[in-house]
Amino acid sequence: MDGGITMELTERMAQLAAALESKVHRYVTENRVRLESFFFAYDRLRHRHITRAQFLRALNVALNSSLILSREEELALFAKYQRDDGMINYLSFSDNCTKIQRGLETRPLDDVFEEQMVDNHPRNALSPKDEQHFHQTLIPKLQQIAREQGFVIKMNFFDFDGNRNGCVTKSQFMRALPDKYQIACSAYEIDLLWARYRQYDRYGKSIDVCYHALHKDVAEKDPALTLPDGLKEEDYRLYKKGRIPVLSELERRVRRVAR
Repeated sequence: MDGGITMELTERMAQLAAALESKVHRYVTENRVRLESFFFAYDRLRHRHITRAQFLRALNVALNSSLILSREEELALFAKYQRDDGMINYLSFSDNCTKIQRGLETRPLDDVFEEQMVDNHPRNALSPKDEQHFHQTLIPKLQQIAREQGFVIKMNFFDFDGNRNGCVTKSQFMRALPDKYQIACSAYEIDLLWARYRQYDRYGKSIDVCYHALHKDVAEKDPALTLPDGLKEEDYRLYKKGRIPVLSELERRVRRVAR
């Protein structure tokens, strides 16, 4: 079986491959590794396939030699991801390990992996007075602004978070925080956001800000804060080319008057 080009993916191999994918997922998540970029060095034209030797070499570098594969485990990966000519589909492997679903730009209402929906970022406790202001004043204010402006909070931070870990540095957080928020919030309220969502990186050397937790707290389950204008799925599909109009209530009134 080792010498042939094609191999059958047995139940045993499928289990081995799944176990390895879980280990790789844990490593790249904890260490914020952009897995696919290590394979790109062997695929300049982005054909999405490389040789077995290139695949193993790139994987070893990506994981910093922290995971040594047995021959049986190597064959399990080959059986799952190789083409008929023996080339390995590294992009499919990367997507399975990092829980990425491609094409969501054209299908934004598709279901996503459950792991991506889990909100496991901790929130820091505030003093009783600060907690009261945070929940009764600050969060409702941020929700109202998000509804009026029709934006999805987390998308403002994506330029600084290529790996989609949900965290950025303090300076990046302040640069990406929507202007409307910075204008509407006092210095005290900005400090509350920093105190609420700050957390140490995995090395304990620097402090990041978890913008994803902020997004979840503001959006909750309100469709108006996940799809602009509060459109639901059935409304969304009525618009041509899948576009969602992003207009505040004031802008909509001005348009009606201008007509």
